[in-house]
Amino acid sequence: MKSKANAAARHRSHLAGGCARAAFALIALCVVAGFASGQNAWPTLHRDNQRSGYTPTRPKGSFERKWFRSFASEMIGARVEPIVAEGKVFVPTYKGNVHALGVADGRTLWTYAAGRPIGHSPCYHDGKVYFGVDDAANAGRLVCVSAADGKEIWTYRTKAGIWNHPATDGRKVYVGDRGGTFHAVDVATGKVAW
Repeated sequence: MKSKANAAARHRSHLAGGCARAAFALIALCVVAGFASGQNAWPTLHRDNQRSGYTPTRPKGSFERKWFRSFASEMIGARVEPIVAEGKVFVPTYKGNVHALGVADGRTLWTYAAGRPIGHSPCYHDGKVYFGVDDAANAGRLVCVSAADGKEIWTYRTKAGIWNHPATDGRKVYVGDRGGTFHAVDVATGKVAW
């Protein structure tokens, strides 16, 4: 019984650490004024499909926190990196919400409720936000919503939960599921491409 309690405490500590890291990343991204415009967008994990984490712009100090948002009641996964595009910061949570926050002030612009955990970063391309949902070990969804208002455009169902960061080339969205299947989905229709 004691080892189960210790394991549960370690799990809670790990999740809390993940929340703290994600909150720090969110603050760090929002400190730089005007970051979300043009070539300085951060539309996918580590900025590009090569996952380079590189930006040609050097932020100039001095830095100050412009705003702060806590998602303690929803928890943000340790692998989540906020995505920045169209003047918005897109933040998914374990509670199953994707929040679009104003990059300038952190206010909530819209929230999409998927209802099941989202443990990774979404990706953005051409006015759309793509993310996977971990419905269960044997069920998942790749969801596409409008970046402008969070309205669902399409949902693609998988036979296993999605716990990975999607990527897109503008024609297809690519993501693997927990069952080991790699999916290529048409961005316009939400139908399987291969």
